[in-house]
Amino acid sequence: MNEQTDTAEAQYQAGELIGVELFLRLCNRYGVVVPKQTIGMLRARFEGIARDRFTFRAVRGKGKPDITWLSKVVWELNQKISAV
Repeated sequence: MNEQTDTAEAQYQAGELIGVELFLRLCNRYGVVVPKQTIGMLRARFEGIARDRFTFRAVRGKGKPDITWLSKVVWELNQKISAV
């Protein structure tokens, strides 16, 4: 499990997309708090997250998800990773 997270961290730092579960593990590793409703939205709508972009699933009848909270979490994670 740590090996997967280490690989995901290297991919994330290189600007590659990583899966939501691996992103959440990185947040946990660096102490970035992700609210429960945000975790639910990530798992339901998002497919991959990178330092500067993300992909999400289109859901009929719903518009694009609000990414304000995701931007804050990604920014905080980027700050903590670059400080190491």
